Amino acid sequence: MNCLRTGAVASWLALLAVSGCGTLVGATKSEGHVAAVVAAIDPAHATYVVENRPIALSGGKALIPAAPGSAERVETSLFGMPAWGDLDSDGDDDAAVILVHRTGGSGIFYYVAAALREGEGFKGTNAVLLGDRIAPQTLQIRNGVLIANFAERGPGEAMTAAPRSARSRYLTLQAGQLLGAEP
Repeated sequence: MNCLRTGAVASWLALLAVSGCGTLVGATKSEGHVAAVVAAIDPAHATYVVENRPIALSGGKALIPAAPGSAERVETSLFGMPAWGDLDSDGDDDAAVILVHRTGGSGIFYYVAAALREGEGFKGTNAVLLGDRIAPQTLQIRNGVLIANFAERGPGEAMTAAPRSARSRYLTLQAGQLLGAEP
């Protein structure tokens, strides 16, 4: 995929070369390490906060060391296609995404996050856990509410059982953070 969109300004070239494909604006330093980039060309290149750790996707995927110096990697990737709608009431379409987070054990953790449109780019939000080894169904943004529909196992069912209990999670954006909401 071409890193630059048609019509991109020349000043982005040096920044893209330094910070990687998809970055529109530089990174900031926070808590002793480089934190989230400010904006990305699309949700597949945004930085999301998963388990209090910023994870910058490149082409919809990120591989980061499980621990400093470790050969084991934590993989985070997009699942399916984004849902589009206005989450922050600014009149622009934002994106809702499902992230798959594999930490190296048997768990496959699914999160929902948003990529908020800022000018020509997108800024990722915190990711909210949907569950371990669930079956994501649909995402939608309706009247400023992000709705994640998925199937999960019932109470007491083994993790090896197929998820079949329908569930929906409702989230709204408050002060730039995704938070649970009542349906």
